Amino acid sequence: MFFLGRSDGVGIDRDMFGRTIRRCTIRAEGAPHATISAICVNEILTYDDGEIQNWRWVLSRSADGRYVVAEAQAGSGHVVERRADGDFVVSFLRTRGMFSQRHVTRYAMLTTNVALETTNVSFLGVPQLMFTAVRRRLHATVIGAGSTA
Repeated sequence: MFFLGRSDGVGIDRDMFGRTIRRCTIRAEGAPHATISAICVNEILTYDDGEIQNWRWVLSRSADGRYVVAEAQAGSGHVVERRADGDFVVSFLRTRGMFSQRHVTRYAMLTTNVALETTNVSFLGVPQLMFTAVRRRLHATVIGAGSTA
């Protein structure tokens, strides 16, 4: 699982016309949490305009073997779909202020340690921005015996 261990990356936000809005660096740490049979991922996006976003994910396997994710501002129960091409896709709403934005995020593995992330963000069905990032796993975490994450 790509999200176990430390990873870093860089990303870029573009508006719906493809113009660059801002760039960021990404630092993430994922660790198995045996008590809840899940993987907990903390990721920090530091943007060049000074904004810092902290996303805290919990990934667990559902009874049918698929991954289900939860995030503090996105809620829980979002199913990660594995596409025929091997990509992983998750769609969720995230509330920012009084508004909820739809995020559709796709992870494509470029190598065993490098992933391409693309996210399309929309509000009421209208595209707002596109986020693209390249992430590199630095150190993998070995899941211990007895862990189901």
